[in-house]
Amino acid sequence: MQAEEPCQPALSLLGRQWEDGLQPPSSPASLPNTYAPWCPVCQQMELAWEAFARNSKELELSVGKVDVTQEPGVSGRFLVTTLPTIYHAKDGVFRRYRGSKTLEDLESYILERKWESIEPVAGWKSPTSLMMYGMAGLFHLSGWIRQIHNYFTGTLGIHIWVSYAIFILATLLIDSVDPDENKIEDQQQTLELSAGDEIPEKGLSAGENEEEGEEESQPNSSDDSAVEGCEGENDLEPFESDKLEETSLRQQYAKKFLQKSVYDYYKSGADDQQTLAENVAAFSRLRLYPRMLKNVSTLDLSTCVLGEKISMPICIAATAMQCMAHADGEIATARACRSAGTGMMLSSWSTTSIEEVAQAAPKTILWLQLYIYKDREVTRSLVHRAEKAGYKGIFVTVDTPYLGKRLDDVRNKFRLSSHLRMKNFETNDLAFSSEKGYGENSGLSVYVAEAIDPSINWDDLKWLRGLTSLPIVAKGILRADDAREAVKLGVNGILVSNHGARQLDGVPATIEVLPEIIDAVEGKTEVFLDGGIRKGTDVLKALALGAKAVFVGRPVIWGLAYQENMKKIEDRYEEDMRE
Repeated sequence: MQAEEPCQPALSLLGRQWEDGLQPPSSPASLPNTYAPWCPVCQQMELAWEAFARNSKELELSVGKVDVTQEPGVSGRFLVTTLPTIYHAKDGVFRRYRGSKTLEDLESYILERKWESIEPVAGWKSPTSLMMYGMAGLFHLSGWIRQIHNYFTGTLGIHIWVSYAIFILATLLIDSVDPDENKIEDQQQTLELSAGDEIPEKGLSAGENEEEGEEESQPNSSDDSAVEGCEGENDLEPFESDKLEETSLRQQYAKKFLQKSVYDYYKSGADDQQTLAENVAAFSRLRLYPRMLKNVSTLDLSTCVLGEKISMPICIAATAMQCMAHADGEIATARACRSAGTGMMLSSWSTTSIEEVAQAAPKTILWLQLYIYKDREVTRSLVHRAEKAGYKGIFVTVDTPYLGKRLDDVRNKFRLSSHLRMKNFETNDLAFSSEKGYGENSGLSVYVAEAIDPSINWDDLKWLRGLTSLPIVAKGILRADDAREAVKLGVNGILVSNHGARQLDGVPATIEVLPEIIDAVEGKTEVFLDGGIRKGTDVLKALALGAKAVFVGRPVIWGLAYQENMKKIEDRYEEDMRE
């Protein structure tokens, strides 16, 4: 009997082996993974990575791993700033893998050729470029300097400050060889870069935006200090505070690593952003008056939204173009909702189609957020596709006849990167991928002006009611008289919303107007709320004032950018409420 060929383990790469060993002639593609033994996320994914490597022959793939504590030059070549970092390499083209680290997702990335939709690393950032050769040299230099320092302080017993003094004297001697001021400045900058980019005992230096986009991203902050830690590690030290809420931590991470125009798009509100701040601040002005001596040994947070039972009164709001924050985007969010037993509202402006989300996360409770387009056939098609795909309701946005004045988007001339598009539309113009461009304005503002119908009125809700038997929710109601009108038209729900403070600055915080909406509808329809919800007690306050459930938006995006399992975010809200 012929012996079974052993499975291929992950190649442990040293020195130049990442280049020579990872790309044999018989292998059409390779996936090198940079890791460190101390990194907890690396440890968690080790079994999945080895299983992935064992299947590499069937996948026609070469799988390797590099210990950056032993090979600092390799981390320089790949410009590693978080751990673990995985690249897909094929024909000399490198793409950063940003999906989850499960065996299922790693294999689907190859089998479904998801890497083809990822923008390649820019040529000058490619590990094979001359610049990255130089970066590798700098990382080697920093490691060499560190070894000398450890030799002085450890083996020879020299005091740490004496060691520093030796390096300072050495620097001055080198400077004195060539007094040219420009060369002195260059040498100082090189030494600063070496010291800042060395691999410390507990982490990797970071600070470079690695999001590949159509345009090179600019720094998001004047703070150029290094961020230490591995991907997913909850270390508050890099952000100079041990009291930050986890949502704030993830937002700061997103600010560091998302392309500036992308971060600004998600973060910003309209005009002076007064309402953006008020959405959060208004919750802090409310006080809880708890009852005592109530048996709370058994808690049930489940509720029903539009006839669908969910595990807790916390749902995911429609947030557009999520693949800007994470390669899996809306699919990652939908799968997390399925795991958590709650629902997700998918944006019409999703970078994953209605059908793709439903297929990737079967049995997830999905609702479609809907705009009324000038071309009513576009709107009709979206509704019918959602029905066919098994969506459970339509949330029609009523507060966007024109797009709010979002100054950051105007300054950034916001638009989608070339490798992304709004996947629910066929034509480039409707997919926010216009070949003619958008001039000096926010691209999304131009898109809305050209595509969305500003004449939308109550008759359009009647028209929509005639299109579908699905429940319809009016999203964007802030006044009692509008709420009563919506009830007259037979809507199944009202979402009290100011569009995340992105439409009209100066309107009230949503939690402030919730009581009058509750009074106006007189229990004839379900009422939900979004805007400013950052913790479980915020959810509790909304429920106490009459909301059936709440919808959360931005915290999900920060979790995506942090490459965190979305279910963990929902679990934190639930745990906060129970406590």
